[in-house]
Amino acid sequence: MKKLAYLAAGTVMFGAGAANAQMETQVIGDVRGGGYVTRTDNRNGTETKVDDVRIRLRPGLEARFSEQWQGTVRFAGHYSDGMPEKRFSFHSTNESRPFGQSTFDMLNIRYSPSKSSSITVGRMQTKFELDGVAKKSLDRNDSPNVDIDFTNGVHAAYAFDSGWKAHLIVQHNPNLVKSQLSLAPNVLRGPLDFADSQTRLSTFVALENKTKSGPFVQRALDVTYMPDALLVTGSSSGGREDYVTVVGRTALAWPMGTGKERFLLGLEVGYAPNTHRASAVSLAGSGEVKGYAWQTSLNLMEFAPGHSVGLVWGEAQAGWLISPDFRENERLLEVRHQYVFTKQLSMESRIRQRLELEQLTTAVRKRDDRDLYVRLTYKF
Repeated sequence: MKKLAYLAAGTVMFGAGAANAQMETQVIGDVRGGGYVTRTDNRNGTETKVDDVRIRLRPGLEARFSEQWQGTVRFAGHYSDGMPEKRFSFHSTNESRPFGQSTFDMLNIRYSPSKSSSITVGRMQTKFELDGVAKKSLDRNDSPNVDIDFTNGVHAAYAFDSGWKAHLIVQHNPNLVKSQLSLAPNVLRGPLDFADSQTRLSTFVALENKTKSGPFVQRALDVTYMPDALLVTGSSSGGREDYVTVVGRTALAWPMGTGKERFLLGLEVGYAPNTHRASAVSLAGSGEVKGYAWQTSLNLMEFAPGHSVGLVWGEAQAGWLISPDFRENERLLEVRHQYVFTKQLSMESRIRQRLELEQLTTAVRKRDDRDLYVRLTYKF
């Protein structure tokens, strides 16, 4: 994948050098920051308290060489007032990395042979979220909050006249064992493991329609396929299986007045048929863990000019290993308020709890996280 990223970078630079005066460039990106408070009841009986200020900076440049060809490069860094270091790494990745890290989270070339189709190669951002105030995903949502994630690979998309859009993403996963997955480009969780698998390529296929039809404002179906990536017993000696997930999501909206006010209801459900043994992740029992995940979202959109509020409730069982927003074996409850000042500037505040569903056999209690933030986002 490193070669693929370098190829995309070389193509962008070649296109820039070969382009004539008609080449169009545009500054893109955003800056986001705010105050964060976290309280965690740890599994070992201790309590952790974190109060800090966090910021994420993502300036970038988009160059259009012609109607068909476009290149994008974007720098991304996330920082806090208590960060231990400042370091740039081309392979810097998701929220498990300490603050002070920076990287390129976009470095790609896109070819669009028509208005309805495109192919993107290199490093990119991919998102398939449930609509609402607090947009979350069970399977793919690069860089939520102030995190830095990215997808290395190829993304082909085609829009049908009916309003449906098809997506195919072939992603390269790094040569990492399950204990190193915090270094992966986007969120993956053990006992997924790519160190000794026959292939480190995974495939994501999706169909999505955001054309309003009656009360429906979103309909989607996603499939993720990671061949030979799941350690059934938590060890390579215990055999491997393909890890597959199927996700369906839908959102419905009803007007509440004569203006922009509306009530939005969202539902997303996921299922992973192949899961690992409970003993592989220190859970009680000798069988396999369950592979279900779900979330529901209740939202009052534009109940006052610029103001929206949403409630998210969901959970991911121990066999669900790919969500950037829902940790495995946890229940999530969140309330979020959003105030949009302008198209460029918005403010959000959140209160959230994440509580483990089952207590680990090695723990004295379930982990319980409570956190809140107030943050501002400005889009270039």
